[in-house]
Amino acid sequence: MQLDVNTLLNKNEDECLEYKEGFNDDDVASTIASFSTNNGGYILLGVKDDGTPKGYRCNPKELDSKLYNLAKNMNGGRAIIEIGYENYNTDSFIVVIRVLEGEKKPYGWKGIYYNRIGSSDEKLSPEQITEILLKSKNLHYDCLTSELFHRKGCINDIDENKVMNYIQKAKTSIRNKNIDFKEITPFLKNFSLIDKNNYVNNASILIFGRNPQSFFKSSIIQLLIYSGDEITELNLKKRNTFDGDLIKQVNEVFKLIKLNTENKIIMEGLKRIEISQYPSPAIREALINALVHRDYSISDSNITIRLFDNRLEIINPGGLMKGVNLEELKKGGHHSVRRNPTICSLFDNLGYMEQCGNGIKSMISAMKNSGLQEPKIEANNDFFKIEFFGQNLNLTENKNLIGVFTDYTKLLTEIEKNGFLKIKENINDSFTINDYMQQTGIKSRITAKKHLTKFVDMEILKCNKVGKLLLYSKSAIIK
Repeated sequence: MQLDVNTLLNKNEDECLEYKEGFNDDDVASTIASFSTNNGGYILLGVKDDGTPKGYRCNPKELDSKLYNLAKNMNGGRAIIEIGYENYNTDSFIVVIRVLEGEKKPYGWKGIYYNRIGSSDEKLSPEQITEILLKSKNLHYDCLTSELFHRKGCINDIDENKVMNYIQKAKTSIRNKNIDFKEITPFLKNFSLIDKNNYVNNASILIFGRNPQSFFKSSIIQLLIYSGDEITELNLKKRNTFDGDLIKQVNEVFKLIKLNTENKIIMEGLKRIEISQYPSPAIREALINALVHRDYSISDSNITIRLFDNRLEIINPGGLMKGVNLEELKKGGHHSVRRNPTICSLFDNLGYMEQCGNGIKSMISAMKNSGLQEPKIEANNDFFKIEFFGQNLNLTENKNLIGVFTDYTKLLTEIEKNGFLKIKENINDSFTINDYMQQTGIKSRITAKKHLTKFVDMEILKCNKVGKLLLYSKSAIIK
């Protein structure tokens, strides 16, 4: 090994340089493992921690045998090392051990796997080991064959109705996907959700599984609703747990968040103004991001959402992927690095998300366009947290409330417009179809019900069933 040892002395230890005064099997082996897992590095024996040479007395042949034996017995595979000796004085050496980056990552010693982080040999968690293994094989966790105790996931674990409903929604979504399958097996094969032996992968179970939580116990969302602005047991009003497939979770959680946040709909003539404590696009985007980008290999942690009077927090297991910079994500247009590309693709087919790295930017824009502050984001190797601060709709004197405007002038027929005006002017807060027909002069009960159903879909009205009677009431503030 041709190397000028002086270039490695009197420096600070870092991710590719380690000093050791003496030799200890476990100590040296763990550093060899960490360098092999990372990008390689140098171990210098006979050097103090501050980089001062001290010399190490040894028999080079015996030390070579020990070092190569350590390298041969690494967990994960043989580590590749090169050993050099520089005379320090008449009876000692500076021993230079060059560790090359390994090809079968990660590497470990005595069952413990390591990675080099800064100047430390860090033990890897099971989730980190899985991530490194997948990356080394250019695989993703959602593409792996699903496993349940003693068996692999199979076609019988998939709910056919979920698949067929998905196909119909994908065809009519904004993506307008030309997906037309009559049976679920060809569909699963087309989207790489099943292998040649008819074993299904993790993405297939999470999106279409009959019981996803039997495979992924922690693939749930926990929604905690607090009164006030602090986390205390006394303040906890409600605890909800959402399970099932990921698409079901998005829709149910989003609905409950809207029900438990401040929302007003004001009708000024035929102009609908929806004023929300939080802009719906930002919250929905954050929910989808949490589900599609979470690390499902983490088996002891679920998505947690905390709803307070003044803010909404979404905390997601699994931090940013390696190579992803948070500040670049905020600007948008960041190269899209996806932890779960198959899940992302399935959500994208429904028009639920973009795959071009603009998710964070769109949340920030939605908040700013609503006159609200930019969401606070924290991320590390273990979790991703986003915090939204909403507007207070209870401040009735606040003239700065911002809402989304929709003009219904072109969306309603003339007879529907007339019906709406009658509701506004004459009908009580609660009324029946017969009341509506009497006030508008409409003779057809079918037509009247179509009008009222349309108003309910527009969230102008609410509909409740009292016995066999449908009772309608104004859900919007009509001016």
